Amino acid sequence: MDISYVLEFVVLADTKSFSAASYQLHMSQAALSKHIQSMERELGHPLFIRTTRNVEISEYGQIYLPYARQISENVRKAEAARIAFEKRSDARTIIGVVHNPDLFMATELISGFRREYPGIPIQIFEGSLKELRREFLMGRLHIISMAYSTWEKAQNHFIPAGKSRLTALIPKDHFLAEYESIPLRHLGNVPLLVPEQTSFPYQYLLHFFQQEEIHPDIVYQGNTTGVKHLLKEGMGIFIQDEAIAKTQMDENLVIRRLEPDISYTFGLEYQDHLTKNERIYVNYIKKMLAV
Repeated sequence: MDISYVLEFVVLADTKSFSAASYQLHMSQAALSKHIQSMERELGHPLFIRTTRNVEISEYGQIYLPYARQISENVRKAEAARIAFEKRSDARTIIGVVHNPDLFMATELISGFRREYPGIPIQIFEGSLKELRREFLMGRLHIISMAYSTWEKAQNHFIPAGKSRLTALIPKDHFLAEYESIPLRHLGNVPLLVPEQTSFPYQYLLHFFQQEEIHPDIVYQGNTTGVKHLLKEGMGIFIQDEAIAKTQMDENLVIRRLEPDISYTFGLEYQDHLTKNERIYVNYIKKMLAV
């Protein structure tokens, strides 16, 4: 059995909601459901009782849960033991950062740390929030960039670095450019250019689409490269994080906020058990962000 599925089971058991658990794990509800179903087939018993809105843990799930928690804790302890074995004064500190890290202060803070502590080697691991969350839960990363929307609660130690929101990048001659802020329901009637499926901007956008029962017309989903050309060709409007959208601005485009506001806090998340150098890095970040 995939150990990561067991960790996901524990999160779902705690939240009792596929929606809440999937956003906490930064993965799609469909993927989470598939993993839980795979566990249930392998175990031969249902772990949850599905309802229209939430899930309740089954009788067998209640029996299995304490063992799953032990597995989760043992994974963390095993990784901590490995770190302790390998720990030495010159141990490399690995920082997990999201794509486009320069837009979320990650590279700025890492560069400042290198200048202040040139003797501590740093390695940067870049990935999606889903990838970072998986490596964090498995204990392979102890420090990661993370973002939490207004409906989410940080599950570990979290140092907020700033806030951002989703915006729409629109050609000036598009009819939606006349709005100061665009009602989300209007996005169901126009072609959309959206970020990668595993990115947190898309996951947050998808959450609100599902809440409002909007079925978007997505004509492009991928990285930001080349989006400006698609915008100029009138293929749709681009929904993206405000900081990223601003990098694509020119005199023919405008940025508009969405209504309701889809905002989130980004920052640094870290484990309880840190190496000496990791602890130095975390304390440096706290000092720089005046936490």
